[in-house]
Amino acid sequence: MEIYREFECFSCGYKWRVPFGTGRVFTCPKCSSLKIRRTNPGPPKGRGGWRWRLRGRRR
Repeated sequence: MEIYREFECFSCGYKWRVPFGTGRVFTCPKCSSLKIRRTNPGPPKGRGGWRWRLRGRRR
């Protein structure tokens, strides 16, 4: 199963999907506008997020 990143253009309203690992998206493929946003959250962070980093600290 391939996981995708979803984007939306504010200028033209175009929505598209890009597979993870293909690099950063800077412009809309339809109108070349820079006004884009990601509409879905990314995959969950590994190792439990911020709690994992606190484990190694001395108290």
